[in-house]
Amino acid sequence: MGSVAGKTRLPRLRKFRGSTAVRCLVMLAVCGGQSCVAFGPEMAVADDIEAARRQLKADYAEQFGKFSAMLQGQGRRDLAAEVDQWLPRTGPYQLALFTRRHVETISDGPVKDAGLLRFAMLRRQQAAAIFKLARRAAAEGRAAVAVSLAMETLRADPAHRAAAAALGLKQHDGRLRSGGELRQLRAGRVWHERFGWLPEDHVARYEDGQRYYNGRWVTAQQEARLRSNIARGWKVETEHFSVTTNHRLEAGVALAARLEQFYDVWWQLFAGFHLTGDELQQMFDRGTQPRRNRRLHQVVYFRDRAEYAAALKKMQPGVEGTLGIYFGDVRTAYFFAGQGQDPGTIFHEAAHQLFQESRPAKPIVALRDNFWMVEGIACYLESLQLTKSCALVGGLDHGRVPAARVRLLKDGFYVPFVETVAMGSRDVQRDPRIRTLYSQFAGQAAFLMHADGGRYRDAVSRYLQAIYRGGAKPETLARATGSDYGDLDVGYREFLRGAAAASQ
Repeated sequence: MGSVAGKTRLPRLRKFRGSTAVRCLVMLAVCGGQSCVAFGPEMAVADDIEAARRQLKADYAEQFGKFSAMLQGQGRRDLAAEVDQWLPRTGPYQLALFTRRHVETISDGPVKDAGLLRFAMLRRQQAAAIFKLARRAAAEGRAAVAVSLAMETLRADPAHRAAAAALGLKQHDGRLRSGGELRQLRAGRVWHERFGWLPEDHVARYEDGQRYYNGRWVTAQQEARLRSNIARGWKVETEHFSVTTNHRLEAGVALAARLEQFYDVWWQLFAGFHLTGDELQQMFDRGTQPRRNRRLHQVVYFRDRAEYAAALKKMQPGVEGTLGIYFGDVRTAYFFAGQGQDPGTIFHEAAHQLFQESRPAKPIVALRDNFWMVEGIACYLESLQLTKSCALVGGLDHGRVPAARVRLLKDGFYVPFVETVAMGSRDVQRDPRIRTLYSQFAGQAAFLMHADGGRYRDAVSRYLQAIYRGGAKPETLARATGSDYGDLDVGYREFLRGAAAASQ
């Protein structure tokens, strides 16, 4: 558990006034920290890579459909159903991504069944085509597209070495492993779905109800009593997170595993936020991974809401009304188990944590302006659904987009972009319309992520990077998207009207 500091400071804010209707015709460099972020109009235009991606999906949907029909004719209904389910089905304004948990084991022997052999061949062909497009995206600096396509390549063909190298994964005992996993395995530990990383010779005793505590073996019941205080709680470590809990070991492991999947989704969606162009190119050209601080993201998971509120009330007045919270000054996210917890809140606060901690950032962000996006993108990620076959994000009926539609189309509530970008954290937190504003922020973030086939998606990552590095201004979003705020207002209204029509 990270150390606890005092309550977050909120300095005085200034407000931006006046029109920021800007058409970006030149490059603007927003410098913060050690590097610069360049915005240009080309980032706002959906190039033909996305069109090629959609066409590729359509082509393979047709091929898999024909193959499934052939299998049905042969009476092989089980395999036909597997083929039918291979390509994820997404709704309007929804993305399907794949995490490491969606990548199958690597076959270590020849496939003799003709149907399975044909299925594997189709997937290898699909993987080759996908990775060719991934390389093209990387060459053009389209980080999010490139890395998500590389992961999709591995889902289709886990033995694809170039895709694995680009993502820093290596084959080990029939599975693709990350660097962190390999370090654990080389230390003689194995991953257990209930107990997390354990020394291999501890597994049988743990499954038999014994636990290793402070150098001695005790029963599971004894350990639960010993760890009832959060200061002595279980510590579950994964590739990117350290979860401390006094609830149950198994619950801590389950939360850590979900956070790892969330990390995979976040890492792909916002690759342009945390990767430079040079880093992206080196990943695909040489398999060289960016060097990062290996410090784990700290999470504290209390056994219930009452204990959560009692522990945090001095740090944050009113915390008893929250379902989770992230404190940037102590770099720790806090949640509780049991009644009242919401999976979307965990993703929301984890998003704050990853944006704040993954690259150099100001200790406190968006004090004077652009706070809407800090919360809007976190609200957008509440829509994430982790399924067995893929991760789905966005959509018409998930997260806060339905509420955003109601606010705009039924209630007539809308704060234009030119005003929202000028609002800082204190402006929003003191606004009596805060709940309604959060719904709108979520809708605006979804609009920027999905409108016109993802036209603004790359610009979102650069915009967020400018916000977190302290270089954003009220006009930054207009310059990043190459659109004036009046046009974005019109686009947002059309986006939600289309979403309302599609949901009927």
